[in-house]
Order: sequence, then structure tokens, then C-alpha cells
Amino acid sequence: MGSARALRDVCRIPCRRNERRAQPLCGKRHATRGALRRKGANFAATFGCETAQYWREASVGLNTPAYFFAKAIADMPFTFLHTLCIWAPFVSIFVTPMPQGEVFFSLWLLLTFGAASGYFLSFFIPYGYCGLVSVVWSVWWCLLFSGMTIGIHDMPQLKFMFYSSPPRWYAEGFFYASTVIPYKKVRYGPTKGDIWLKVSLARMQQSMAFHQTFWQSMGWMFLSICCLTLINLFCITTTRLDKKV
Repeated sequence: MGSARALRDVCRIPCRRNERRAQPLCGKRHATRGALRRKGANFAATFGCETAQYWREASVGLNTPAYFFAKAIADMPFTFLHTLCIWAPFVSIFVTPMPQGEVFFSLWLLLTFGAASGYFLSFFIPYGYCGLVSVVWSVWWCLLFSGMTIGIHDMPQLKFMFYSSPPRWYAEGFFYASTVIPYKKVRYGPTKGDIWLKVSLARMQQSMAFHQTFWQSMGWMFLSICCLTLINLFCITTTRLDKKV
């Protein structure tokens, strides 16, 4: 009776514009993969299109770390604008109880990972093939190691890949902010504060191993991006040394 009353109270309350219904995580997964694929392909040009110039300047004493960070910092405004261009139409059609600021911040981190991925690919792949390889890269992280298509419990021997995947932390943060917080307890009406979907949410969290809060997930996502940035710096510094003399 208590659960039925809680559900009735929730259904009786007029929904706000951004609380009409929760979109499935699968839709978010496809949007994530598309954004990451395009971002990686676009920002592969940052270093991929200047390989010859970089080798020439490096041979006469160019400071590689300074060059790398200068180029990465110069790309940050473009990442912000790309995020804005995706976020603006996204929040107008995608129904979610998440605050719009959190949606923007998570998208910005995701696209920052996409930019870092483009840098990484351009160090090893000819620029003409970076677009195709970006598709494979996005499928690798957004499908195989996002924690939604294949659960971490299904491949426990690859936990490190799941934990180092920014799209997984993106999905976990989105799940917490759009599902756990809004629907764990009744937020309005006479039964406000009563348990509503606690059992169902606990099962979902256990099956997908999504236990972190939104900001904890964003923190791990930021740490993963920092690690990839350091890997990029190592790669550009230590590869093709024969071209830099």
C-alpha cells in the first residue's frame, strides 16, 4: 500500500518541463559515441596536420613539452564552443532531471577526452586514416568499456579498462544524477521522502557497478583525462626521434 500511494502521489504531481520522463541510458550512449567520434577526428588535425613543421622546428631546438601544452591550451576554447553547440540543442530535446549545468560540465569533460584521443591517434596513425580510426576508438570505449553494453562483472579480468574509461565515468555520473537522485525517494506530495524505487535502483547499481556520485564520477573522469594527457606528452616527446635531429 505504501509503494502504491507513493507512486500515486508522484504521478499526481504536474511534472516540470525537464522532469516529464527519464530518457533511457542507451540514447545517451549513442550520443556519447557520436560526440567522441567527431571530436577525435577533428582534433587529430591539431598535431596530425603539422607533423612536418613540428619535426623541422624540433630539429633546431623546439621545446616539445611547451609546444604540446601550447597547442592543447589553444584548443580549449574550441572544445568549449563544441560543447556549447552540442549542449544547447541537446537540453532542448533530451528530457532529464539533471541540472543543465551538470549536463554541460559532463559533456565538456567528454569532449575534452575526445580531443586528447585525437592527439593520441595522430601520433601513430597517418592523418588521412584518423577519421576511420576514431570510429573504432569510440566504439572501443563507448560500447565495450562504458559499463552499459558489457558489464564490469562480465569481464572482471578487464576491470582496469573499465575504470580507466572516461565514457564509463560519464555514464555513471549521468546515471546517478538522472536516476538515483530523482527517483530513489518521492520528492513531492504527502509521501515526500518515502522510499520509492530504492530496491530497483539498488539492483541496477549492482548489475552495472555504478556506485559513485555525479561529482565523484566526474573526478575520476578528469583523472583519466589527465593520465591520457601525460601519455600524449610522453608519446610526442619520445617517438620519431630520427625526425627531430
